[in-house]
Amino acid sequence: MTLTNECPCCSTSTAEGVCSRHPGAAILKRGSGYDAFAEVVGLSGEVPIYAPELPDFVISTTGCAMAGRCVATVLTLTGADALDGDYDVTIVVEEPLVGLGARVAGLTHSDPGEAFANTPAMHVGIEGHHVPLWEVDVPADEPLSRATFVGEWGGRWLWLIARPSTAVMLVSALRDLGDLGPLAVELEFGGSPGW
Repeated sequence: MTLTNECPCCSTSTAEGVCSRHPGAAILKRGSGYDAFAEVVGLSGEVPIYAPELPDFVISTTGCAMAGRCVATVLTLTGADALDGDYDVTIVVEEPLVGLGARVAGLTHSDPGEAFANTPAMHVGIEGHHVPLWEVDVPADEPLSRATFVGEWGGRWLWLIARPSTAVMLVSALRDLGDLGPLAVELEFGGSPGW
């Protein structure tokens, strides 16, 4: 087994599957490399593993949160861009109250908060649809270090977290890497996630 167990709401390692801070939480199974990716694809069921269509990226981490079945997936890509330098982009797809998207975004609550009081800040293409995303406030002392956006697609929260914040401009469409089948062996793996 190449995946580690941890709490999706915090960084607590949960070898026994129970977080002392979040006892009712799902179990996040997370890892890096092709073998970990293949395990996550096998566990993810109907929950997509979305990735932005970016050039020259590597997959630094992937995971799925389990509560009897998969309730969330996460994938972080790292790369370098002439404008932004090193960046990472994380996509979380989760059912309500899992808390993984908020954890990756560095938020203290498990849902998007009051983001939906405003108009959408951007749209991403998914399966031929334009999905609206709303910006979520980040801590005041980190306005440029990351940008966080959230929307709803297929009855689940869709989180996009970009570090630095300007890297969000690289994202226009998402594809489900779980559908790649044998072509997944062509993906690049490496780097380290920023969360």
